[in-house]
Amino acid sequence: MIDTLQLYVQHGEFSVSDRHKVTVQPASMIQGESGELEPENEWPLFNNVMGAYAKHEGDRFNVNINANGLLVNYSVPKLLTGSNVYSVGHGGLVSSLSIISERLHGVGIETDILKASISRIDCFRNIETDRSFIDYVPVFRHAHAKRQQLREYGTTFLWYNRQWQACVYDKWRQETDAGRDMPAGIKGNLIRIEIRDLNGKKVRSSLPVGKAVDLLDRDRYNRVKLAYARRVTSVLFRQPPENLNDITTADIESGIDMGDTEREMFENLFAMTFEQVGGTEEKLREGLRQSFKKRYPNENTVNVKVNRFMKRYREARHKVFFSETKNRDLYTELYDKFKAAV
Repeated sequence: MIDTLQLYVQHGEFSVSDRHKVTVQPASMIQGESGELEPENEWPLFNNVMGAYAKHEGDRFNVNINANGLLVNYSVPKLLTGSNVYSVGHGGLVSSLSIISERLHGVGIETDILKASISRIDCFRNIETDRSFIDYVPVFRHAHAKRQQLREYGTTFLWYNRQWQACVYDKWRQETDAGRDMPAGIKGNLIRIEIRDLNGKKVRSSLPVGKAVDLLDRDRYNRVKLAYARRVTSVLFRQPPENLNDITTADIESGIDMGDTEREMFENLFAMTFEQVGGTEEKLREGLRQSFKKRYPNENTVNVKVNRFMKRYREARHKVFFSETKNRDLYTELYDKFKAAV
């Protein structure tokens, strides 16, 4: 369920012994106003030690001390088992906090890890599919996350902004390409779906946890699982499969409801952007924006028009795509297996 966990401890709430095992990175030197070299971005790190930052890359965990405090980053399942393929459940999560506390002690860092703030958390589920990842790519291309950009590369789909990410990728391919053995019993088709909250503020606003101590509570852990499932559904599975069967030929033929002039302009832009260039939604959006700017001087009007067109475009594109039985079947398989996994 939980893979990456990053914990933050502010200065004053941890100590570093003189026999520590962290490596201090000196600040870079620049020429000051006096002409002499001066350190740039140099901070007090611990025990009167100055530097840009200090770090320790340990056995399945990483430590960074910077101007803001102490960051501890690790994969919960990998810390316990050496692999992050499968979740270790709530019991494993609780054990990981004790292990990390011991590992920090071994590095020469003392702190009450349960008082640490959660500054990043990645939740995941795996789906063993009937087909290879590439067969489901068209379905993922039809997913849409509000206020997020989509990046597709190789066997990975990433919907992202500065606060959080949703990611779908071929876990089997990732592990085998890295030369790691997969657990016995997996046929060879394993898709991973992750939700990543990238800072403490987003963690607190999206999940019922904020401090490491909150993770000890099984009820909170279960609510984290529910929040994860809800957010994945909002990106990948907005409609239950039975609703897709309600699409009729009339829905497809009606296309996008707009005036003749706007429809003609849209269709011309669609052909130009997608057929000739083989472009993306971003290119279509930019084409619409440039055309509307010639007709409407007000920037807000242009934005409203573009957003309205893009919404209609996605709806029509969605309907046409799922009118094909094969696409509905792929979506249904993913939907059912994800719901069963959570």
